[in-house]
This record gives sequence, C-alpha cells and structure tokens, in this order.
Amino acid sequence: MPLRRFSVMYAFLVAVCIFALIALATEPSAFIVAIADAPTQCGDGRPVVAKALGNGRIRLNAEPEVSMDEAVSRIHEVMKYRAERVVYVAGGPGVAWKDVIALVDRVWNEAEITSIVTPKIEELARRRSCLVPSRGPYDKLPRHTTLAH
Repeated sequence: MPLRRFSVMYAFLVAVCIFALIALATEPSAFIVAIADAPTQCGDGRPVVAKALGNGRIRLNAEPEVSMDEAVSRIHEVMKYRAERVVYVAGGPGVAWKDVIALVDRVWNEAEITSIVTPKIEELARRRSCLVPSRGPYDKLPRHTTLAH
C-alpha cells in the first residue's frame, strides 16, 4: 500500500513539473516600443516609415506597397548601413491593430528602436519634416505597457 501511494504521488509530482515547464515555455515574450515624436528640429537622416496597409501589405516611405517579407528584406538592406537603426511603424486608415503589431513583430530584429507613429504625430511630422523616437524613461514604464507577441 505505501508503495502505491508513493507511485501516485510521484506521478502527480511529475505531471505538475511537466505542466509548469510547458507554461514557462509558452509564456509570451514582450518588447517595448517608443511612441514617435515630431520636434521642430531634426537630424540629417531620412526616417524609414513602414506603414501597415492590411492583408500583409506594407508601404515603406513613398515606395510602392509590397508584401511583409519584401518590406522586411528591404528594411534589412537599408539598416545594415545605418549607425542609428530606427524604424517607424504606422497603420493606414482603417487598418486593424493586429496588422500593425504583426509589422512591429517582423521589423523588431532589424532595428535598435521601433517607434509607433500615431496619426497626430504623422501630421506634425509632415508639417515639420521631422520624426524622432521618443526618449522616455523606458525602465520606469509599468509592465502592462509592453506589447506581447
């Protein structure tokens, strides 16, 4: 009888450990994105703005729209020659937030900073001809401000 109890308890312990390992392995990772800003003075570099258009289509700056894979490849080519690797991400009118997040997720590895361009900042940037990532204190952001992917 004690051997049977031990076997049941051992099996239960193994099952709990397996479920704990599965939960740890599937925990979503997260990344912090900056919100872009449009100051009155700007640097010399031309910003790379990737705009999600929906259905996996992306427009980089004023270039023709391309697929997500083509956009990521193009960003990779542009970023490898830059000292400051910043990609700005925006959503076109009526584009679902999940499409913007999918774009952020794909360009994340190509840039040091990924910055979201809101419609208000996009308008200011157009008028001021300047776009920069915000320089906020990211280490003080509450955990819920990160975007899980």
